[in-house]
Amino acid sequence: MTTHGTRPLYASPYEVTRIYDELIQEYDHQGNSSETSDIRTAAFGRAMVRVSAMDEVREATMSAIQLRIDRGVSNHPSQLASHTQRAVQKQLWERQDTTYYPFPHDDEGIWVPQLEEMFTDPSIHFDHMTRSREFSWFVGFFNLVSNKYQRYSGIGAFSKAMEHELPELPTYLDIGASQNHGLKALAHNEKFDTVTVRKSEDGDIDYELTERFNQAMNHPRRLGPSRGIDEYTERNFPGVTAWAESCSFYPSELLNPKLLERYRQLSALILDNVDLVAANASLPGMRFNGRLSYTIGLLFTVLDQQQPRTGKAMIENVIDNTDRYVFAQDFAEVSPNDPFDIRCVGDWFSAPYTYRLFGLDMHDQELGFQEVLRWKEPRCRTAVFGNSRLATEMKERLMA
Repeated sequence: MTTHGTRPLYASPYEVTRIYDELIQEYDHQGNSSETSDIRTAAFGRAMVRVSAMDEVREATMSAIQLRIDRGVSNHPSQLASHTQRAVQKQLWERQDTTYYPFPHDDEGIWVPQLEEMFTDPSIHFDHMTRSREFSWFVGFFNLVSNKYQRYSGIGAFSKAMEHELPELPTYLDIGASQNHGLKALAHNEKFDTVTVRKSEDGDIDYELTERFNQAMNHPRRLGPSRGIDEYTERNFPGVTAWAESCSFYPSELLNPKLLERYRQLSALILDNVDLVAANASLPGMRFNGRLSYTIGLLFTVLDQQQPRTGKAMIENVIDNTDRYVFAQDFAEVSPNDPFDIRCVGDWFSAPYTYRLFGLDMHDQELGFQEVLRWKEPRCRTAVFGNSRLATEMKERLMA
């Protein structure tokens, strides 16, 4: 039996109920915790607690949980809470002419009747489904597919700092690329938001290193032919484009028209040197470009949604298709039993600096994955360098 923590691939009805009960506890935690940064996410959590006893809510959510178990993906409460919120958000955002989403949704009293309507509406909407069934479909069958190209700022800085180790036109392979915003941003020289580098998690700002880091990450870049891989594309999964947009924003961020415009411009951008291919990256022995290898392989915020066996298979495939550096970035740590494996940290909201960038130097493989950066939050605007050889080398090159 393969597990993610204590989560089995096959579960009894008792196990499904237990996961549902843990999810309600997570809603309560997010709804009442000062660690929840988005007030509308917190209001959603409180509202879900209020409607959680409804038969329709239990049935739709537990159906999605069973589908996820059948697929072998994680049902950790914090991950599942985020997933369900995005599935609700997709529907309310698409119906904003009547829901006015998300402006008034800092009040749980606005969420509750709209949730009750969504889960009980018998009419047919998306792809011949009721709204309740659509919720189960996106939670059960789809992974979270956020597109936050700011998460690639560390790679932008690394590629400049370590340019002496890279060819003139490095090529990138990005697993779990969603709408391919990360590679598009790198190839199109999109400007990253400012990153603050601290001397330690609780320490002062390192002003000189911060300046060098920001200069490097926004230095003009040139990419060779690069490829994003995702299991879900609009061609093979209609509706995934709207799903990806919903996954990419906290509720309150949808009130910022500049963020939305920036997102949609990247979605529409077509580049000659970047493409997106639909594929299951966990299948054994995958080749993503025939016999050719990529300079840098990336697995960003994709391993946290996998069972250990599928996550490990993804890592192995990226290593086999990359010849210089492999990077994984997630709510994770290097496995104490295997330096080539990344173990995900389930409780996203337990503490800051759990979202981390790990690098594998293919010319120095005996060290396995090394911690390069620790991000204070997954929006990647405050960082601390790791203590590894690769982190030290990057820092020294930035300061040279």
